[in-house]
Amino acid sequence: MFRTRLNRKAFRAAAILITLLLLLGACTRQNKDPQGNGEPPQDLEVGTSNTESGDSSTPEAENSPFDWAKGNEKSYFNGYTVKMNNLQYHEKNNGDEGIYSENSDGPWCYRSDTLIEGLKNKELQEEINIKIINKVNEFADLERLPNVQGIKVLEAKGLDSKKLYYRNVYTIPQCKMGNILSMAVYSYSEYELDGGESISLSECETLNIDLNTGKEICMLDLFADNVDGIQYLNDAVDKAVLEQGLSDEPDMYMYYESGFGLSLAGRFTGLKEDQKYYLSGTDGNLVLIFDHETPEFHASTGYSELRVDITEVAAFDRFILGGENIYDSDKVVYNLLQRPLKPDSLLSSYQDIIEIPEFSAAIWINAEVYEGLSESQRRFLSVYDEDIVEMKNLIYEKAKGYEKQYGSGSIQPYGAIYSHGFRYGNYISLVRNEYISLNLQDNWVTVYSSDITEDRCYKLGQDKPLKIED
Repeated sequence: MFRTRLNRKAFRAAAILITLLLLLGACTRQNKDPQGNGEPPQDLEVGTSNTESGDSSTPEAENSPFDWAKGNEKSYFNGYTVKMNNLQYHEKNNGDEGIYSENSDGPWCYRSDTLIEGLKNKELQEEINIKIINKVNEFADLERLPNVQGIKVLEAKGLDSKKLYYRNVYTIPQCKMGNILSMAVYSYSEYELDGGESISLSECETLNIDLNTGKEICMLDLFADNVDGIQYLNDAVDKAVLEQGLSDEPDMYMYYESGFGLSLAGRFTGLKEDQKYYLSGTDGNLVLIFDHETPEFHASTGYSELRVDITEVAAFDRFILGGENIYDSDKVVYNLLQRPLKPDSLLSSYQDIIEIPEFSAAIWINAEVYEGLSESQRRFLSVYDEDIVEMKNLIYEKAKGYEKQYGSGSIQPYGAIYSHGFRYGNYISLVRNEYISLNLQDNWVTVYSSDITEDRCYKLGQDKPLKIED
């Protein structure tokens, strides 16, 4: 994964934006005019979850690293508080100030700590938070090289801690299911190699904790007693390898992508009981992490992930002890696990590119349409010729208008149409997004953007979208 060096300021902005989007999972509907006006996104409130934006004018408490977590009150830092089930997750980041080396021209690090609050056992709660902080501290050490496959080969090509461009370290609470807490700490670094080339290196460490005891949960303890968990997972890995096939140069994305196939670098003899994993809170899947600890799989620039559906063979309830409430809150919270819908390959569009030659631009289309939906639901997800013509006309109109202001050939447009859906319990959630951006060619400043997202929720088997009061 080699590429030329990009602008450091752009990296900072992208790192911060991606981290916040991953943590909050927020969807907003917004149309922004060229001056950047528009309605600011409101606090997210869905079911039993809410998000509170921190008040940066309030001084941060200094007694302990956990004093700024104050329940339902506004957080005393520039970050976010997210309530999920009976726990709250407090995200604290170093903002645009970053962490710099002693040399002002040296590397930059964006850091985000996500700590928990809501356990009755405060000693256990602090013990868990210290584990999280220690792992973030390890990843945020700018003199430490990422632990990836082939590190000696990379060092021979000029990999050196003194040649770090920037690092992004963040924590995501992947799942809170019953009394199971599953978190992942990520590190993404950009280095310069000999000859001016650059390379991206990524790492992932996980914490899967039984909140009754604070102990790590062995992967196999998630399975029902009558299920051979290791065989179940080995079969899933074998299937993924067969689908991908053997490859000397696998096309694998090591950072935010997941669910892709695996490519063998050596003979696969089976997973170990201490295999690295986390649980996905949206769909209940077990996500296997393949990195330097699994050299039989390609992961030379970081790690890869494989999602395995274990919802029909898991025993998540064994971590809920009858009659005991381990949380400050007595409120009962239920999880609706996400279930995939079966795509209709004839109606779905994947990575379709509609070129606009007048501006050397394109519209990207990723629209997944599913079997078993009603005609109106399929129409909502599908992208038809008239949808493309409408977006092309809008892009053409806006681009021509701004070329009059900035000059001929000054505008670089971009368009995208994206749709997808999932099943949650007896409900179906469908999302459609249409996005347009016009940027100046010379400095990539955005002069116009339109971002429209529409969400629809249906009761299974019904055609009428539900309202909040339903």
